[in-house]
Amino acid sequence: LQSIRTVGARDVKHFTAPSGLTHHIAFANRWGGTVSIFTWDAALHRFAPSVSINSAGAMSLAPFSHAGDMLLAVVNVPSTTTSHANKSAVFRLGSDMSGFSKVQDLPTAGASYVKLLANVGERALL
Repeated sequence: LQSIRTVGARDVKHFTAPSGLTHHIAFANRWGGTVSIFTWDAALHRFAPSVSINSAGAMSLAPFSHAGDMLLAVVNVPSTTTSHANKSAVFRLGSDMSGFSKVQDLPTAGASYVKLLANVGERALL
């Protein structure tokens, strides 16, 4: 068993690299300002910290693959109740598995959850 420290985690998702050989878990840290990614270390038999993605109030995650790339949608919620304009984004895992880069901003208003729907080759983030 393993304990993993988070800062107000609101969501956790498991995903594998496109090869299917590397397992990752991602935590949406609401108050920590990051999405923390841990990668399975077979030699240590545990998840080890691997990548941190800057975020602003991460609440929900949706990992998915597209055209051979591993992508992660992150929904952020503003820290104040006066603003409902969220700056959410989609990130791509680098081919060397060492980090994520932002692919696209997702303007969201009042969203606090993201879900991937797939049907006959079509994908949509809701």
